[in-house]
Amino acid sequence: MKTASEKIDEGTTRRTYKPKGNGANGHADVAGLLIPSMAAICEMDPIARPWFYGSFLTSGAFLITGRPKVGKSWLLMQLMIALAKGRDFLGFECTGPTECLYIGCEDDYSRIKSRGLALGDLPNGVRVVVREQLMQLAASYGERCTFVEFLRDYLRANRAVKAVIMDTEEACRQIWSHSSANVAAQSGSPTRRDYAEVVEFDKLALELGVFIGLVNHAAKRKGGHAIADYHEIINRTNTAAAAASGSFVIADTPDHDPTDTENRARILAIRGRDLAKEYLLAIEQPKGQSEFVLLGPWAKHKQTQTELALLEELESQPVETWVTTRELATMCGFNPGATQRCISRMMKAGKSTYKHFRIETKPKKGIRLIDMGTP
Repeated sequence: MKTASEKIDEGTTRRTYKPKGNGANGHADVAGLLIPSMAAICEMDPIARPWFYGSFLTSGAFLITGRPKVGKSWLLMQLMIALAKGRDFLGFECTGPTECLYIGCEDDYSRIKSRGLALGDLPNGVRVVVREQLMQLAASYGERCTFVEFLRDYLRANRAVKAVIMDTEEACRQIWSHSSANVAAQSGSPTRRDYAEVVEFDKLALELGVFIGLVNHAAKRKGGHAIADYHEIINRTNTAAAAASGSFVIADTPDHDPTDTENRARILAIRGRDLAKEYLLAIEQPKGQSEFVLLGPWAKHKQTQTELALLEELESQPVETWVTTRELATMCGFNPGATQRCISRMMKAGKSTYKHFRIETKPKKGIRLIDMGTP
């Protein structure tokens, strides 16, 4: 088996360049520079990145975003516990148990205990640093190293820890900076600062084969504006997303009523460089329960919910009465075009009955319910 360097040499076209200078005048000496061909790269045996959940959680730094009280901490604690146990998470299969580190920069032991008891059946593999302990660590180590350097040393000394959550990233950085002259606020544009802050964590995570979750609050949005891409609500510049290996967003559903505190349905959007696909999932924290459950892909769940609303409205109309798509949309408060598409998808999927009714559609007439007891 040839080494990677041998394959690079083999697949590289060597040329002799006449350098403009020897480096003293600022020009780089590139005469001996080797750049591998794509063919040579494909012959290499690169170190495989570890996957903790086969299709959505791998090593790297990931931005994790959601508004306050949306359920970020509950969901992330659920993830850490599942990972430490080696159990499935929201339908994804775990590749095996691993130890985790949860840095709760806004928590104390009382809150952690309360949530831990609510989640129950806790493994020993989830280590927790609360705000008070982080402040003590910053006071002890802050003058000697940056937080990234401290985290690198900790992970090297504790190789079993392969997942880290910083909740929140900003609070963690502020606590450490407050006690350290070495971590003074970076000058320059927010764009450069965001990239520099995130890329450090991503390099560390990739170097050690660790997942690092950087929790942030969502950016504030004006009401009435639909979200075209849920990753847009990340409260960082685009360069932060470019520096990270991916992002997780926990968001309210489009029909969310801010005054309805009982509604715990959420959208979970997942995107990453090495993920084969993007995920847009419907999840819910049922009333009286601490863990989130998977309702299915968001598009499928949304279709089901819309179908149910339309059929319930039809059921309230006189039996066998034709209702046009536009009339039905008005009754439900939906967009006529979206209503028509929902009905078309429903019928195409073969849904022909609802309770004891048969669903019937006809061009120019619309849709109606026929009692299956009626001849």
